[in-house]
Amino acid sequence: MITFIALFEQMQTTLGEVCLPLEPEVGRPAGFIMTEALYPELAREVAMAVYQSNSCRTMHDPVRLYPTLDALGHLKRSWSESGKIDVDAMDFLERLGVAAMEILGDTEKSTTDHPKVSSVVT
Repeated sequence: MITFIALFEQMQTTLGEVCLPLEPEVGRPAGFIMTEALYPELAREVAMAVYQSNSCRTMHDPVRLYPTLDALGHLKRSWSESGKIDVDAMDFLERLGVAAMEILGDTEKSTTDHPKVSSVVT
């Protein structure tokens, strides 16, 4: 499983540090995204939404694909309805979603494609 912090570190690698600069020593998701981010308010809301939708208690808790995509979808809708988002910020959210699918998709597949087999034989 991929942890919350590992997901965002891999997203940073995918999107670039300019889009998603991280402060890994911070112990809370909202402060994890630096103010120098391309869309700091949106990126911080993404971090909080992903953290909450995956029921994380720490930054090292595992995250899953579908709750993460659900969080991104809810943010996209709420920012669109409020008029707080422009075309470029919408693209940023879309790129985060694609990155999440690339990063978490393989781990999600590996756990669903291979059912656990009990070692107990009756």
